[in-house]
Amino acid sequence: MRTMPPRAAKRDASKTGSKADKGTKGERSREHLSEVALRLFRKNGFERTTMRQIAEEAGTALGAAYYYFPAKESILIGYYDARLRELEAFVAETDLTELTVGERFRAVMHRRFETIARDRNLYEALASVTADPKSPVGLFGKETAPLRARSREIFKLVLAPIDLDPVEEPLLLEALFLLEVALHLYFVYDTSKGITRTHALIDEVGSIIDDFIPLRAFAAPMFERIANLLKVAGIVLPATK
Repeated sequence: MRTMPPRAAKRDASKTGSKADKGTKGERSREHLSEVALRLFRKNGFERTTMRQIAEEAGTALGAAYYYFPAKESILIGYYDARLRELEAFVAETDLTELTVGERFRAVMHRRFETIARDRNLYEALASVTADPKSPVGLFGKETAPLRARSREIFKLVLAPIDLDPVEEPLLLEALFLLEVALHLYFVYDTSKGITRTHALIDEVGSIIDDFIPLRAFAAPMFERIANLLKVAGIVLPATK
């Protein structure tokens, strides 16, 4: 019988904000500005918060704030990067060998939402920005492209137990990424204690994935048609190695 890795079994050494990681004065100043900015994002929303307000709240000169962060978007990208590094550390430290694709997806997604659950109000404040197709820090924005690429590398590990052909792999990677996006949107509106509904949804999605995997052979004729449909819609799937 396969076992799931225990949720929240251990905290990641890469978690930002620990005293041991504060380092130099410059690093402490950068960290302080980031903390102040995130607090203002939660309180006022991302769009209504300015770099001037961040500098004033942090008690530093505006020029110094721009020295560390060229724009408030850079602060947000730094936050996203830290949360993704936490997930990457979890994947690197966790033995997923004996798990199915669905079980791997559940393990990764449970960990993902455990690490951001404490900041649900921040993600709620960012909802309009992440959904804005013109925003560089939106879900599909230019600035978040490297983060999406790293997320897909994690999903490659999720799909590792099965052999995929060149048509299947990019489609399934995109499907897993879009499932994560859907879970994020649900998470923003999840008011259940400990986001239990989000975690229950993750469990159900993982079960559906495992039910679908054996049926892939029957769906094979549809993969090329779906890929062509996405091409017609102007959606370019990332190349896989």
